[in-house]
Amino acid sequence: MPWFLVDMNPCHCGNLAKFAKDPEIPIQFTNKSGSYFVYLTSTNQQKLSFCFVCGGHSAQREEPKCKCKQLRKWSDVRGSCIQHDAVLNEYHLVYGDRCRLFLYYCPKCGGRLPESKSNRVSGKSFKVERLKFEKKLERAKTLEQVIKVLGGPPDERDTDIRFDKKEKEIYGAKPVKELIRYTQIARTLNIVAQELEDGTLQIFYPMKSKS
Repeated sequence: MPWFLVDMNPCHCGNLAKFAKDPEIPIQFTNKSGSYFVYLTSTNQQKLSFCFVCGGHSAQREEPKCKCKQLRKWSDVRGSCIQHDAVLNEYHLVYGDRCRLFLYYCPKCGGRLPESKSNRVSGKSFKVERLKFEKKLERAKTLEQVIKVLGGPPDERDTDIRFDKKEKEIYGAKPVKELIRYTQIARTLNIVAQELEDGTLQIFYPMKSKS
């Protein structure tokens, strides 16, 4: 029997359980069946056999590609929360006020979804720039140290940050005291640094969206 049929369960990363607790995301867990379901629409419910973040895989291996084509059928449902971006060849779960979750694996068969075309175009340059700034900022412990290392004030600075209690209860997030963002310093990425209320510094490098 192939390893991918033996070494898989619906979710190893824990994200499905978190999503099911989030009232904004159209995913629910049913105790009776022990299964997760996604509401494509208010009247169209489909079982999630596998997590779309980890695919049910417990280790990073060369997972089989998705061949069931179920996601395309789900995205073709009128008003579906599962949407397909044909230009970038990506699938998203769209919810709330323009929020979306990226799908890495097929929630029906657990197979790996095709690589996003955006990654093929700019992925190499993004990795090079990210490694460059990670190296520069590896010793930074405060926002002021980040500003000093980057050689100038940030493009955005925010000290009035709304903290949703749900983020703590469901996702384990901690309140953010202050946040700074650099949007012009790199070609392929932005730099976001935030100081939590407990003094912890977090730095993120989100890829810039294509205009």
